[in-house]
Amino acid sequence: METTYRKMDIITLFLNEMRRSDWHDNVPFEQRKYNDVCVQESAQAYSNKVAPLYSDAVVALVKVPPEKYDILLSLIDEVVECQKNFLIPSDETLDAIMLDYNQSNHQVHSLKEDYDYLSFVSDCMKIQKDFLENFKNKFPNIHTNKRETTEDEKKEKTSPIKQNEPIKGVKGLASYLDIGTTKAQDILNCEILQKKGVAYRVGKQWHINPIKLNELLSKEPDILYKRNR
Repeated sequence: METTYRKMDIITLFLNEMRRSDWHDNVPFEQRKYNDVCVQESAQAYSNKVAPLYSDAVVALVKVPPEKYDILLSLIDEVVECQKNFLIPSDETLDAIMLDYNQSNHQVHSLKEDYDYLSFVSDCMKIQKDFLENFKNKFPNIHTNKRETTEDEKKEKTSPIKQNEPIKGVKGLASYLDIGTTKAQDILNCEILQKKGVAYRVGKQWHINPIKLNELLSKEPDILYKRNR
């Protein structure tokens, strides 16, 4: 039960960030932020902040029990509705500010600051929407994979070649676990899969036995998260 709660907490942490929209334009430019990321850091810095939350949530989602699916889908729908109410600066607003700035012969610096900040806010909001959409799209795939895994396990004796087809390389592991390649590389670098006899070298490429990987995750569902958080 503790494992399930922990997985749900990891996912909730990501979803809470996806619903948060904390920004103010009535403070000096250098103090302006979006969800605690300064405008000088750029939207990429915000994406870098969200990426590990997303990766951890996807890893956690794989091991959430089916009886929790309805709760998760409800939470996701709530965040989608919340994002619909984001006050996203429109392209028309940004264009108007830039027009005023150009007409001032670039003398009104506050207009340029407003333009840069609102562009930053808009980009961060788009990042949130993209991450949430990606996470939402993972859900039915993982739901389906759980059913297919159960069916495949029943057919293991009649389909040995398909069952034993290895997961190949960092990209293959990332795709199989529905995580980023950086996270997958970290998992291989920590050598837990190698020590457990799950991963092995074939030439210059890592191969991962999917059956052994599933067995490992079923016995120790938090093992990859604990090693890579």
